[in-house]
Parts: sequence; C-alpha cells; structure tokens
Amino acid sequence: MQNRLRLLALLAGLSLAGAAQSELVFNGSFEFPGGCEGGCVLPGGSTAITGWTTLLSGVEYINPLVLGTGPVPDGLMAVDLANHIYPEGGGIEQTLSTVAGQTYTLSFSLGNARFEGRDGTGTVRVQVAGLDQLFETPAAPTITAVWATATVDFVAQSESTTLRFLNEQNPLLHYAVIDAVSVVSEPPVWALTLAGLAGVLGWASRRVGAAGRKLAG
Repeated sequence: MQNRLRLLALLAGLSLAGAAQSELVFNGSFEFPGGCEGGCVLPGGSTAITGWTTLLSGVEYINPLVLGTGPVPDGLMAVDLANHIYPEGGGIEQTLSTVAGQTYTLSFSLGNARFEGRDGTGTVRVQVAGLDQLFETPAAPTITAVWATATVDFVAQSESTTLRFLNEQNPLLHYAVIDAVSVVSEPPVWALTLAGLAGVLGWASRRVGAAGRKLAG
C-alpha cells in the first residue's frame, strides 16, 4: 500500500513537472551580442540585438554601468527605447511561439536615471496579444538608475504572439530603459489539481509508513 501511494505521488509530481513551460523569450536581458559599451544607436528595422527587431526610430543599446548610471537588474546590457538621435519614438519586438487560449505572464524591468538633461521619468508601452498598456518607469532623483519590475498576464490568440515595447515621448527629456524580459505560461488547472493530489498522496504515504512502524514496534 505504502509503495503504491509513493508511486502515485511520484507520477503526479512528474506530470506536474511536464506541465511547466520553459522561458519563451530569447535573449530577454539583451546580453547578446553585447559590446556597445558607450551605447550604440540602432535604427528601426535592426536585428543587431539577437532575437529582437527594432521599431520606429530604433533604440539605444547600452551598458549603463559603463555609462555611469549603475548596474542593470540582469547582466550588463539594457535597451533604452527613447532613442535620442531620432525623436520619432523607439521600440523593439520579438515574436514568440505560443498556444492559443493559454495564459502567459510577462515580466520585465523598467528603469530611469536623471542624466544628461533628462528629468528621470518615462513611460514604456507594451503591446501583446491585443493588450496595449502603458507603464511608468520609477522616477529617478539622481544619476543613479532606479528600477522596478512590472508584470502582466495575457492570453495568446494564436500559435505566434508578438511582444512589443515602445516609447513615444521626447527622447531629449526622458529615458525609458528595459531589461530582464520574461514570458512564461501559467500551469493549467489540471496541473494544479495534480499538485494537490501529489501533496495528499505524499501525506497519506507518510501516515501509512508511520502506522506501519507503530505496528512493527
């Protein structure tokens, strides 16, 4: 009996593990190809940042630590959507493989700094699966960048979903820096049910084992 309960708990746990989905975003922290230590301006349509395509006027690919505004949340590189060379707005996008009807959670870091005439505020516009939402970066009082993490859930509408980040402010007044972009799927209801089952079976297995030891004693 005890061995059977342990086997059922193991199978439930393995099924739950199989339900977990790996990270959908490739190069979410923009570490590849790297370089650009003084900041590289990438025009719209550029694929220089591995896995991503720039939009509108493009973006600035930066290493904030080298620029003097401090480290980023993950790795060394980040993307400033407010490209100061061309004032027509900037953006970046990546198309993800998704499952229609599946719920996903997007998380990303957004930051700002009061530096080179910018006021330390900015916005990041996110478009994904019909969602169009504006996020404010944390307000920075000094040259040292401040960061926050934003999360949002979305439901995929097809087998491919384009994730897009935009900034349409005056880039001579604002920064809008992003890093650590991640998209993962939420576990389906049946997986949560299996998780509960695994817990119950594990508890039952321990109780049976304890009872057996009492009888043996």
